[in-house]
Amino acid sequence: MHVVGVLEPSHTPDDMAVFVDLKTAWIIEGLVHGHQDMSKPEAAAGVFTREGANIVANASVIQYNEINPENLDSFHFHGDVGFYPITAVIAVPHDRKSGVILMGRYEASDTPSQIVRPTEVMDELLGTILTVQSFIIAGMLVVGTAAIASAILVFLLSLRIRKREIETMVKIGGSRGRITSVLTAEILVVVATAAVLAGGLALLTSRFGTVAIRTFLLS
Repeated sequence: MHVVGVLEPSHTPDDMAVFVDLKTAWIIEGLVHGHQDMSKPEAAAGVFTREGANIVANASVIQYNEINPENLDSFHFHGDVGFYPITAVIAVPHDRKSGVILMGRYEASDTPSQIVRPTEVMDELLGTILTVQSFIIAGMLVVGTAAIASAILVFLLSLRIRKREIETMVKIGGSRGRITSVLTAEILVVVATAAVLAGGLALLTSRFGTVAIRTFLLS
C-alpha cells in the first residue's frame, strides 16, 4: 500500500484517518491472502490434492506478509465476496423523496441494519450531553453553596464555643486586633488545607477518573 494523496487539514477527526477502498480494508483485516502460484512446478511440495484446475494446498505453503508489485496478482479472495463484512455505508440520496424511501426500507424491527442521519444523531447526543452538563453544574452550585454555608456555621459555632477563651485573651491584655488576627489565621489555615486537598482530589480525578469508571463500572 502506498500513499496516493494527502487531503487538506479539516481540523476534524478525519485528519487522523486513512481512507482506502473496500478491498484494501479487507486485506488489512486479514480476509485476503496471497501465496505462490500452486500450478507451477516449483510449488509441487505445497500441493495437497490436485483435481484438474482445482488445487488444494497443504499447511507448508507460506503466505505473503506484504504486498509488492511482484506478488500483487497472487492475492485473492475465498468464498462469496457478497458476504464479506461492511460495517457502514454513506448513502447520499438524489433528492428528499429518495431519502425518505431509503429510510423507510430500514424501519422494520427485524432489519439487522439501521440507517441514521449523522447531523440529527449528533444534535440529539450533544443536546443530551449539554442537558446533563447543566444538571451537573446546577448540582455543583447547590453542593458548593451548602458546603460554604456549613463552613460558615461551623466557624460561628466554634467562636461561640470559644467565647470564654476569647474573654480570657482579652483579660490578659490581648488587643481586639490581635485576637481577630489569630482567629483569622486559624480560619485561613483551615481554608487553605481544604483547598489543597480539593485540588489534589480534582487532579487525581482528571487523570484517573476515566480509568476508574471503566474499571469499576464498565468492566
